[in-house]
Amino acid sequence: AVLASKRPAEAARSALLEAAAKEVVVRLSDFGLPQLLLVTQVLAQGVDATHDALPKVLDYWREKMRTGKKGSGPADVGKLSAEQLAKLALWVAPVVREASAMAGQVKHRFVQAVGERLLSESREVPEAFRAQLRAECRPEGALGCFVKREELFKALLWKPKQRQGQARSR
Repeated sequence: AVLASKRPAEAARSALLEAAAKEVVVRLSDFGLPQLLLVTQVLAQGVDATHDALPKVLDYWREKMRTGKKGSGPADVGKLSAEQLAKLALWVAPVVREASAMAGQVKHRFVQAVGERLLSESREVPEAFRAQLRAECRPEGALGCFVKREELFKALLWKPKQRQGQARSR
């Protein structure tokens, strides 16, 4: 009886996510970055990795990162903190790792864009995310096709130097 009662709930959840995914694709440019982060997390964790909406959302992120570089167009992507960028990369990692999840071109463009941003902001990435991101730098990881993955891996090993007073305890 419990199993039977979960099936309609699961079907309703799937229908809701399907409708939301279609609407997200139509309205991508209407989202601010905080909302886009949240929507990306929900889609990456809620729909099948082969869903048609995911490549469109990731390609949109790639475009936001490209136009957000200093001195070129809208800089709202520049408002993404290193922590938010790390979360984005980790939320979509399972989708990116899934070879059939998206066209190779979209995957490659997204990974290059997010990898470049992570590399440029690697010192600001919180320690809590560094090990997970380094794992994604392995060849089979989500960042495995990033052309500078070894450089990113090394940059994510960086730790801030302790102040002299912190290094010694008396």
